[in-house]
Amino acid sequence: MKAKNVVAFFILAGLSALGAGIYFQTKKVAHPTEPSGPQTILAGEKAPLNPVVYPRLNRASSESIVRFDSNDHKQAFLEANNLDLDDLMPVDTLPSTYTVAQPLDKLTSAGALLSEQKRYTALLTPNDPIAQQWYTDKISAPTAWDTFTGSSNIIVADIDTGFGLNHEDLASRWAPGGKDFVNNDNDPSAGTTNPNGSGVSHGTVTAGLIGAATNNGKGAAAIDWGAKILPLQALDDNGEGITTDVASAVRYAVDQGAKVINMSLGVASPDPILKAELDYAQSHNVVVVAAAGNCGSPSSYSLNGCSYAGQMVYPANYPQVLAVGASDINDIRASFSSYGPNLDVVAPGSGSIRTTAWSVSNQTSLYTSSISGTSFSSPIVAGLAALYRGYRTSSSATETASAITSSADKLGAMGGQGFSNEYGYGRINAAHALLGTSSAPVAPASPTAPQETTPTPLPEPTQPTHPGGTLISLEGRVYLVENGTKRWLTNGDVFNSYGYPWFQVKSSATGDANLPSGADINTLAPGTIFITNNSPVYVMTYENGSLVKQQISYVAFNALGYSWNEVVYVPPANVPAATASSILFANQHPAGTLVAGNGKAYLLDFDQASSRATKRWILNPDAFTTNNFDWSKVKTATAQDLSLPDGTPVDLRLGNMLISGGNIYLVDYDSTGILKRPVGPWECFADRWHYTYRDLYQTVALPDRTGSLATC
Repeated sequence: MKAKNVVAFFILAGLSALGAGIYFQTKKVAHPTEPSGPQTILAGEKAPLNPVVYPRLNRASSESIVRFDSNDHKQAFLEANNLDLDDLMPVDTLPSTYTVAQPLDKLTSAGALLSEQKRYTALLTPNDPIAQQWYTDKISAPTAWDTFTGSSNIIVADIDTGFGLNHEDLASRWAPGGKDFVNNDNDPSAGTTNPNGSGVSHGTVTAGLIGAATNNGKGAAAIDWGAKILPLQALDDNGEGITTDVASAVRYAVDQGAKVINMSLGVASPDPILKAELDYAQSHNVVVVAAAGNCGSPSSYSLNGCSYAGQMVYPANYPQVLAVGASDINDIRASFSSYGPNLDVVAPGSGSIRTTAWSVSNQTSLYTSSISGTSFSSPIVAGLAALYRGYRTSSSATETASAITSSADKLGAMGGQGFSNEYGYGRINAAHALLGTSSAPVAPASPTAPQETTPTPLPEPTQPTHPGGTLISLEGRVYLVENGTKRWLTNGDVFNSYGYPWFQVKSSATGDANLPSGADINTLAPGTIFITNNSPVYVMTYENGSLVKQQISYVAFNALGYSWNEVVYVPPANVPAATASSILFANQHPAGTLVAGNGKAYLLDFDQASSRATKRWILNPDAFTTNNFDWSKVKTATAQDLSLPDGTPVDLRLGNMLISGGNIYLVDYDSTGILKRPVGPWECFADRWHYTYRDLYQTVALPDRTGSLATC
């Protein structure tokens, strides 16, 4: 193995749940705490955060991890950072490891191993249907099976999302001791927190590729028929997780006796805490296999969180890890597959590959028809490592990795070389690995001189602008693009009051500066509860059609269900001057409040056209989430709230990006109502509008009507 280690797992999410007879959608993670003082320039780039289903992710952006090798270093760390012992929260599943509720740049290591709490995600690429079940033949698995089919003495740990534990092709394949590090229990089942999560089937797929029950007359074949699979959930049902869970899973796998670990997940930057656990695995003679990443395409690498085309992700970019890229039926590198000098091998990972899958409606007999991603090449190689270690029982982890790389088929696309950045040492060959033989080198295709042509002059570039509903950063300010104008959000308090996540602010496109300026957004959002210096509690509401601050009485504050953690401090400079003529009492919630009643959730609003308060039904969980609503702020509706006339229902938020079936759509509105607009080309989405896959919502249903192409 060369020096590298890849874990890549990039995925989107949008969740829904039912509670108290009222639908709700889990909100996106709150942005990091912003300064309470006045801001004329909003905070800069924030770490991209996704919709999540477990609380730990909420704190990941402002949490660090520290590991001590002695009490002296622990004491030095506390003193250097002015911390108490109570500020260290132990990670029970990792030795001498603690989390600290401070960002990395605010801490001094003082001899300790210090790291940020990284966010791991699942790899997502488009499907590319090709001929059925070709991959086992391509890697010479049937010939290998004539020699050996696997040993139940070998345990392969699969660190992933949850698993279909009752699947007909997996139920007999599990090793005892499965664990869920996300929810801190012993049930690593798929769908326990969000059965419709966008990564909910990922772990079931990778497990099937490692070792689905084979030669049983049904389902899918896998490379290893005998090894047991240890299911370890370190990512939630949306395919997201954090350093401490992933690192804990590695140590646990080693301690449970795993001989091979598969990691079809990753992050773009090094992670020293995970690296320490990979060192632990290496010292215990464990083979770690990981996916190289899905950043190979120049047109889409940024969608997967990478900084350049081909970038490999971690842990695959570490020396302890066998890094795996993806190839297709023609032995060509899949266009999405990451590559570089640390790549070890490629394996099938694009096309019609049948293996186990999971859905909420079919948890026992669902199978894939087509999958694409290095996430799915990695478990094939992990299965081969298990097969080899079962056959050659005295083989070490290093010998196993060497057997796989040295026996790989040299492909024509490698140009006659023994190693290339795009293919590593070649495409795996299971038979040659077991038998210790090598494939005859494939002669490279005869080079032909490219035909000299005169390039066609390119047209003058257009000046793209962001679509309506987008938040943009331009010349030190944040704007909302709306109705063909840009509207300045004049300070951070105003921005926060509207519930906007900081990660949704995009770098400006070249044409955004030319948009005409619309009316500034300089008043706190309706429904905002706040105080200022030596003031009573105010709520923003409407009076005579204008936003004003209204004092809220103590009785109303309690009777309407408010709590002090909802009250924000606003500096005097950002407090609206206009004050309502009366004090709010406990009969009706103000505009801007989310309320629940009659089995529905509503947004109370003010209709300027009719000059009256209304209640607007929030149509579905996706509408709740895409509008950045917070379920914790939903109040019980009063009788007067429910007696308000109905306004226009709240649907998906203007400007949100949706994904369905590998296609991306923009939410837009016309005079008739909501519609979806296909987005293209990729360069608009990624390079000019600066979106990534993390900005996409996977909704239960798309708008019925389809509009024109959304392009730059």
